[in-house]
Amino acid sequence: MSLVAELKRRNVFRVGVAYAIVAWLLIEVASVLLPTFDAPDWVMKAFSSLVILGFPLAVILAWAFELTPEGIKRESDVDSDESTTRTRGRKLDFAIIGLLAVALIYVVVDNYVLEAEPEQASVARGKPIRSLAVLPLENLSSDPEQTYFADATSNELIRELMTIRDLRVPAWTTVRGYRDTPKSAREVADELGVAALVEGTVYREGNRIRITVQLIDGREDRHIWVESFDRDFKQLLSLQREIAREVANAIDIQPTARNKTISLQLSELIPVHSMPI
Repeated sequence: MSLVAELKRRNVFRVGVAYAIVAWLLIEVASVLLPTFDAPDWVMKAFSSLVILGFPLAVILAWAFELTPEGIKRESDVDSDESTTRTRGRKLDFAIIGLLAVALIYVVVDNYVLEAEPEQASVARGKPIRSLAVLPLENLSSDPEQTYFADATSNELIRELMTIRDLRVPAWTTVRGYRDTPKSAREVADELGVAALVEGTVYREGNRIRITVQLIDGREDRHIWVESFDRDFKQLLSLQREIAREVANAIDIQPTARNKTISLQLSELIPVHSMPI
């Protein structure tokens, strides 16, 4: 008997197809449920790896063993006249058809039922923004050395926004080259691969700071939101968190309990006593 014929007789192909469908369904369901419980990203990666590694194991077991009325036996120990592979094969065929039906229903519901409402909302509000870049904030102080303070503020704002789940924010090293760029918002957004841009100005006089931030839709080159914040310098860290929350609200992303702030103390980056006033 040829190898292919023997694989068919032992239902190895059927087991492989059934396992692949079940594995896909498990990974899809896990990708929805795990974020709901705020599971770390490594949990999904570990789960997917285990499911994938189980495929060759299932195929090997299907080849080497057979399920009989007396239990699981090695295939070599089962007489061909007593083999139940043909009956098991028909049952596997029905199981595969059922699994395919479940997978088809899942795809239809996920793509056409659950997404119907967001698509309707996107007609009115535009496509949702899930990525943005914070461009270097402009220093409006008369002292050019305050540019370093403006850059540090931009960097800290990036850190705050990066803690928000479901929002992709390029790092400071990626965006700092766009200071005073003559390119349009759409060109910058295309180059950075983001949907929106955050830009603004920083002005410090004595112990008072004023930060003006505006959010621009890079896909349509239009302003979405703009706000000015006046605070005491000692309130700078809380102000950065406040700005990040306002930006998140402007793009309709609600920060959750998982979005812990992990910012470095600004005073560790720029000692207050060394700041020109």
